[in-house]
Order: sequence, then structure tokens, then C-alpha cells
Amino acid sequence: MKKLLFFAAMAVVGYFGYQQFTGNKLEPLYEEPYVILYGNPRCGWCQKMEKGLQDNDIDYIFENMNEQEVQDEVLPRMEKAGLNTMRFNYPIMDVNGRLFMRPDIETVVAAYNKTK
Repeated sequence: MKKLLFFAAMAVVGYFGYQQFTGNKLEPLYEEPYVILYGNPRCGWCQKMEKGLQDNDIDYIFENMNEQEVQDEVLPRMEKAGLNTMRFNYPIMDVNGRLFMRPDIETVVAAYNKTK
């Protein structure tokens, strides 16, 4: 029984890890490569991501999730991508149609470079 629970837990962790690192491909919002950071201006994770994007010379768009119009745009995309919209971590990153939830900067840079 312990082995079964262990393998079930590993499968769940593996699935969420796969989503975290591969993102979920959706129809891109723009024809040219882009990065959109959805978050809260006071969020430390969002500020860290902004600094990482700036340090890597990646132009990005910041969308404030406190605004209803922004939520109306991104939440359906998150649902379509299979991401939880009831409880999630900032930042949400859209890299040319691939959505990531609280990725590290290396993941975002790699995804962006693939689209160039």
C-alpha cells in the first residue's frame, strides 16, 4: 500500500512539475514574440521576475491582476491551459502563448528564446 501511495504521489508531483516547466500552449495573443507578466505590483515574486526580465533585456508587458479587465482576459486562458484559477501563485507568465505559474527566470528566458 505504501508503494502505491508513493507512486501516486510521484505521478501528481510529476504532472504539476511538467506543467510548471513546459507551460501550456495556447493561441498567442500577438504575432511577434512577447512576454506578459500578470501579477500584483506589490508582489515580491513579481518584482523579482521584472528584475530578471530587465537583466536579460527582455521587453515585457505588466498586467495588474487587481484590475477586472485583466482578470477577464487571463482567467479564461488559464482555465483553457488547465491552470487553477481559484488559487494560484503570482506571477502568471504568458510567453508567446505558453502559460507558466510562478516560473523561475531561466524557464521564461528559455521559452522566450525558443520563440525568437
